[in-house]
Amino acid sequence: MTVLTTEHLILAPLSHALIEKRLASGDFRFDVADVGTVKFSSTWPGDALGMFAELLANPIDPVPDSYAAIERASLVAVGMLGTTSEVDENGAIEIGYGFEATGRGFATEGVEALVTHLLSSASIVAITANTAVDNIASQRVLQKNGFRQTGTTSSEADGDLLVWTHD
Repeated sequence: MTVLTTEHLILAPLSHALIEKRLASGDFRFDVADVGTVKFSSTWPGDALGMFAELLANPIDPVPDSYAAIERASLVAVGMLGTTSEVDENGAIEIGYGFEATGRGFATEGVEALVTHLLSSASIVAITANTAVDNIASQRVLQKNGFRQTGTTSSEADGDLLVWTHD
């Protein structure tokens, strides 16, 4: 899988070795291929940490279309983003993201790079994402990237959610 780059970020493929290191450590440094030694805090990757054991169960390494977001200037991990589903029968795929650094445009920039990458695949015609009803910052990230609100849903873990689509 390819490293994606933006003006301020490097999106490095999420490898099994990185997941294993995070599950075994709090703060740590990790040599990311084609990037260098990256600093990861004990809070990285936020809520996604609970999914790491499941991601390791996937035999494909690195995890398809999942990335550690790394600030280029400091080589510090600032978030994680990627797909949360397979492409469905209509050519749609869902994404998710979380960033520790807020108010710096990293989420907007990272989502833009991920959307561009995903839409380069002939099998993907639409991208969806869900946000909490009260998560205005995440809603703005999606709006800035051309998503429009297309519905609502709910989950036991997250409560009421807004559904967003980019097509």
